[in-house]
Amino acid sequence: MAYHPQDFAFTFLSILFEGVPFLLIGTMLSGWIDVYLPGRTIENLLPRNRVLAVITSALLGLVIPMCECTAVPVMRRLVLKGFPVACAVTYILASPVVNPVSIFNTYQAFYRPDPWFMVGSRFGLTVVLASLVGLVLLKVPVRHYLNPRVMRSILEQSGQAFFGGRGKEDGATASSPAKRSGLTPSEGGRLVAAARTSTRDFLDVLVYFAAGAMLATIFKESILYSQVERLSERPFWATPVLMIFSFVSSLCSSSDALIIAQFNFPYGPRLAFLVYGPMFDFKLVFLYLTFFQRWFIAVLGASMFVVVWMITWNWTDLVWPLYFRLTGS
Repeated sequence: MAYHPQDFAFTFLSILFEGVPFLLIGTMLSGWIDVYLPGRTIENLLPRNRVLAVITSALLGLVIPMCECTAVPVMRRLVLKGFPVACAVTYILASPVVNPVSIFNTYQAFYRPDPWFMVGSRFGLTVVLASLVGLVLLKVPVRHYLNPRVMRSILEQSGQAFFGGRGKEDGATASSPAKRSGLTPSEGGRLVAAARTSTRDFLDVLVYFAAGAMLATIFKESILYSQVERLSERPFWATPVLMIFSFVSSLCSSSDALIIAQFNFPYGPRLAFLVYGPMFDFKLVFLYLTFFQRWFIAVLGASMFVVVWMITWNWTDLVWPLYFRLTGS
């Protein structure tokens, strides 16, 4: 396959321009949250029971819809405002799929023969996996897996105990955003504070997002990319190969269903693509670096890969007959 610099540039810019608007929306929202949202507001909306709180967090995407690019900066800001870390991680893993836009696009992409089989499978499996991760994190002190810089910010800004850890080292007391920014009313007050926070968050995560987009482009323009569909024709390898494809292609969750629906594979491998990609892809690895420690990102990606593979590889044979009997499709 001939290499064309213009193709490389086009692919890179298409990935960048697809994600940057959502990144900008997310960082603008993070600035608004930092300045205008009272501390613990969202936490107070969650059930008091920690297990139910985690499960509820997996469904928050229905009312606070975010794609994967948008959710990372918003999650960071919510955690600094007192949102439990385990709940925040559950939300960021589930929200790219558990939102009206992704549900609608999945329905449209798999309109024939029965769209609700893939919509229900993707929605249900994502909620279950994200909730399991959150429940595991309830038992792990946050200082073990959070980025040290984020941990210092928590210690400086809040005095709350986060799920997953106890005591002062897992939380601390919030000061006013204007005070943290060194602003006075004459400098523009809360609106300027929100803008400054949004700008700082945007520049912080944009570097990591661009690095992930660059790596995804390198793969997509290599000869390996052209071999993906041919290699995936072998049933045993279809699921992991499509999961790797979802990782390196770094497609937005609002459009990935429309693309994978064009592949002539069983439901199982395509479901793995649609579940794993929004939780873990190239660009997300670099965005996750702004929040998590490296070892945690590696363990999360590898464990999710194995679990999704084991659950979905025979999905069509196991679940479709049951779905057919229940619905009479």
